[in-house]
Amino acid sequence: LGFVNNSRKLDNCRNDALPSYLAPALRRSVPGLVGGVLARRATASSDWALKAYQNVQDAGEPTMSRRDTLMTTLGTMAALATAATLSSRTPEKAAYSAIGVETLPTIDDAIRVIDASCDRTFLHAVVASDYRFLYRGVDPALAGISPSPTVRTEPCDLLDPSTYGSEEAAKYFSRLDDAMQRRGSPVLPRNGHLATTSAEEAARWGQAASVWPLGEGAHFAWYADGGTFWPDHRNDGAGAADVIVDGVDCGRMNLVDALEGESCEILFHANRFLTVPASMEEDLREKLRNSFII
Repeated sequence: LGFVNNSRKLDNCRNDALPSYLAPALRRSVPGLVGGVLARRATASSDWALKAYQNVQDAGEPTMSRRDTLMTTLGTMAALATAATLSSRTPEKAAYSAIGVETLPTIDDAIRVIDASCDRTFLHAVVASDYRFLYRGVDPALAGISPSPTVRTEPCDLLDPSTYGSEEAAKYFSRLDDAMQRRGSPVLPRNGHLATTSAEEAARWGQAASVWPLGEGAHFAWYADGGTFWPDHRNDGAGAADVIVDGVDCGRMNLVDALEGESCEILFHANRFLTVPASMEEDLREKLRNSFII
């Protein structure tokens, strides 16, 4: 921990920070007739799963394997229904649509996932910031019967006008994407997700949950003055000059500084990430402090 704290600026100079552009991600919404069919099938299937779960509960306590199967079914059906209907929601109420959700039974399982798979640059920054978390809004319908930690794969939707309900927002992120790509940034609006250091702000988009990028090669970017990416209160026309890219802009700021910011949005790229409901935050923080994970 002392080493991490004493080398914040050096930590920002990552030796793996080479441009790695990804193909455009899957779009979130399911349009037209296909969306209608998916929505109807998802609704019918989720009704069946709920009925099956109730029947098992009436019969007694289910085994873990049977319970897990039911939870997975519920999560998958809810994801299909959400993908088919999400584009009609307002930004304040829209939750990010998931295309892959794995529910974890306990907070201890979440700790094991963090220990085994969480991006180490991010984890070191969390420890060095005295366990400040990054949050994202999650659709509570995708968490099963009760809020639970989940491992998620979600489409990158910042270039989709339906995300903010605004063509101007989509154009802004498209211009920002071009500007960041010219700078050689490995994280872009086209391959990234937005999260915030404020649980209250994350709750505008769904159930607030802390976010833990999984796997190697995660990357992060944020505005030097903190705050949100959109609306464009800086009036800079999506210029990327003031965007700090972790591992590229060495010596200016690092991820620890960003996590310590108030209501600071951070753009991150990761193929999968863990989410832990904010209601479990204190338990999660205590277990992390006592686990000696670094």
